[in-house]
Amino acid sequence: WGSKDLKWEYDGIESLKGMRIGIIRGWSYGDYNFDEAVYEDSLNFSEYNDAPHAITALYAGWVDLIVMPSRIVEHNLTYRFSGLQNHFEDKAILTVQDLHLLWNKSTPKSIVRRVNEGIDTVRNKKIN
Repeated sequence: WGSKDLKWEYDGIESLKGMRIGIIRGWSYGDYNFDEAVYEDSLNFSEYNDAPHAITALYAGWVDLIVMPSRIVEHNLTYRFSGLQNHFEDKAILTVQDLHLLWNKSTPKSIVRRVNEGIDTVRNKKIN
């Protein structure tokens, strides 16, 4: 995530060189190369304790980008920073991960059916 004014495009780890990047302390980002860069501290990272602190740093201009799932940023922009929603945009997708659901044999079939219907709705409407 970054400012809408930022003219930058993600093109792999190399494109992050020279950028000030806000991350959340202790998180894994699901992309081996990015996680390795964090571990090796090979880029200009600033660690924050949580999403609100990272978003504050982005707004204050202390970092150029923050790396975190869109849903977390969107939630915070909606409920904690509602006046800032038009300042930021998702700049890149670092990784896409599959979601797997497991059901216990005792799970009521009505719940399984409702979840499956919800998944079908998301697929059909292409909701991200």
